[in-house]
Amino acid sequence: MDVSECESRTEGETMELQHFSHPHPLVSFKYQIVAREEVDPEATLCLGCEKPLEGWSYGCNQCEFYLHKGCAELELAPKIQHPFHPKHPLTLLPKSPYPGGRTVCDLCGKNFEGFVYNCNDCCFDLHINCALLPSSIATKFPNSLHPHPLQFIQNHNEEVERDCSGCQKPLSGPIYHCLDCSYPKFFTLHTECVELPLEINHPCDRKHPLTLLPRRPAHPEKCSCYLCKIQWSGFVYSCSLCNFELSVEDIFSPPTIITNASHEHPWMLISKKMSFICDS
Repeated sequence: MDVSECESRTEGETMELQHFSHPHPLVSFKYQIVAREEVDPEATLCLGCEKPLEGWSYGCNQCEFYLHKGCAELELAPKIQHPFHPKHPLTLLPKSPYPGGRTVCDLCGKNFEGFVYNCNDCCFDLHINCALLPSSIATKFPNSLHPHPLQFIQNHNEEVERDCSGCQKPLSGPIYHCLDCSYPKFFTLHTECVELPLEINHPCDRKHPLTLLPRRPAHPEKCSCYLCKIQWSGFVYSCSLCNFELSVEDIFSPPTIITNASHEHPWMLISKKMSFICDS
């Protein structure tokens, strides 16, 4: 740490803290980030949440061990019974219990080295930020789309940086997360994807309703239809009678329908040529 970036308290105001995560007393100081266009990747990090230090913090210069004031003074129970892992209590550890010193959070999927709530029996781990998220069980999501219960998380603090399992777009806002499907096969949904209707009528297939499925129906191994030529995963609206499928994105962006006196049926504006006829 560059001492020129730090402003210590006066001797009379110096505060010390004996933290569970470090054998030496931690001394309070004020860390000032020098104005720069981009965040320095080598900036001093808080060893609790692994975010850059800023403002009042605690540290041990001898060991180069530093914590945000908020992380250092956070009241963390040594053991918790957490809804993300109801089978066993989670134990608070100052660092990763695994060889190599890194942990993968079973909620956000990030690798980290800071504080962790751990279940040794199940190798289940939660980053501190994720462990403190308020949540509740979502009971009405249909088993036909996912076999496990989903946890509703009102504010995931941008810890979850992956795509929605339904629409394949980046997650934002409140989310629904399956804790039975952990790393690397996460299952997480936007709230709007959880609330998708199980059946819809769509102008692309006026004969039959389309049914919401968790993934595309199986096609022959060497199928050359349009859908098998593109990389597509996630939820699908399907008509098995017509071998016709639409992604959630297609449903969110409804087509433009026009009529023309020269033709008896409505015309649908599409962005590209599509062939949905399977080679089976």
